[in-house]
Amino acid sequence: MPDDATVARVAEETAFAAAKKRARAHVGSTLDLCPDSGASHHFFNDQIYFKSMRRITNAQTVHTASGKAKLEGIGEVDLWLTRSDGRPVVVTIEAYYAPSFVKPLLSVSQLVRDGHSVHFRPQG
Repeated sequence: MPDDATVARVAEETAFAAAKKRARAHVGSTLDLCPDSGASHHFFNDQIYFKSMRRITNAQTVHTASGKAKLEGIGEVDLWLTRSDGRPVVVTIEAYYAPSFVKPLLSVSQLVRDGHSVHFRPQG
C-alpha cells in the first residue's frame, strides 16, 4: 500500500495532467480544436477538458453533418484566448460533452453572442 506522500504526489500529477490538457484547449493551440461557424453551441469530445460537468440524464441528441450525436453532459471549459492587444485571457465557456465527435467544436456564433470577436488570419 502506498504511503501518504506517494498518494499525494500521484493525485497532484493527475490533476496537473488534466489541467495541462484543459489548458491546451485554446484557439491557435496544438489541440485540434475546430472553429465552426455553423455550430449552435460548443461541443467537446473528452471529459478531461471540463473543469466541471453534470451528466445529461434524458437522452438528448444534436444533428450533425453525418447524422446525429448523443449529448452526455454539459459543463464549463476554460479557453485560453488572445486579446486584440496580444495579451492572453482565460474565458470560461459552457459546452456540451459529445464523446462521439471526432474533434472539439468551438461555436463561432456562440462566442460572438457571448460578446467576443473572432478573427481568422494566416499563421506564420
